[in-house]
Amino acid sequence: MIKNQSTAEVISYKINGIATEPRAIKHIKVNGKARSKIECCVEVSNESDEMRTYKVESDIPGIEGETKFALKSGQSKFYEFFMFSYVSGELTGSITFTDDQGKYWWYVIEVVTEQPDPHGAITLECDEKKVVEFSVKIHNPSSKTSTFDVIMDGEGLLGETQFILEPRATKEYKLYFSPLYPFERKGTLRFLSEAIGELWYKLVLKSNKLETKRLEDIPVELGKFGTKEITLTNPLQEPITIRHKLTNEINFKVRESEITIQPFKTAVAHVM
Repeated sequence: MIKNQSTAEVISYKINGIATEPRAIKHIKVNGKARSKIECCVEVSNESDEMRTYKVESDIPGIEGETKFALKSGQSKFYEFFMFSYVSGELTGSITFTDDQGKYWWYVIEVVTEQPDPHGAITLECDEKKVVEFSVKIHNPSSKTSTFDVIMDGEGLLGETQFILEPRATKEYKLYFSPLYPFERKGTLRFLSEAIGELWYKLVLKSNKLETKRLEDIPVELGKFGTKEITLTNPLQEPITIRHKLTNEINFKVRESEITIQPFKTAVAHVM
């Protein structure tokens, strides 16, 4: 309210205020490794004239530490807490300290978790357009059924994208390597579970060039015909249909006009 002393005029103003939460004291970045203990600490000070009790709250999954502590007037403390991240990746959360008068301070916590050490190394090798199978044993040490998400990184890798294990059970996961052309590369196979964490394997992938095969001679008498079988393989996880092409259709013929082969199966073509 403002009053003009000369004219006795009074002007009133209505003022609205919006209180926003205080800014974070600090942005803290913490680095660690999956399936290992990640430790961190922040400083808390009591700048009041009385003893204060502080309640600790956080939205970071798996965080552990004191939930309440007290500080005398002018006292400071490095509050220690730790986390246990089961899988690799990045996570941003906060930790808040509220005193018994309702005043609070908070920190932004950024957690960067690296992959754990590999569980092992696997070499997969076969000829192009062929398929090789490899079994990986996975154990569930917990008392609950665990579901693993399976992530394959590598050319020509095939397999189920989810893997379910009963409590305290061991089961084989079947991985297939089915390259379509020659190469030699590296890859990874990862199993991710909220309950157990992350298991992963290094992969060495080798695809050898398939040499052109010469069919054995087909002995046949003049005026008659002979037959030779050719085994064909489907290295894919879906059915394929194959049609032939002959460069000499005068003297040779393929009995089947087309052949459908189921995933990872073989079929026979007859050349006459």
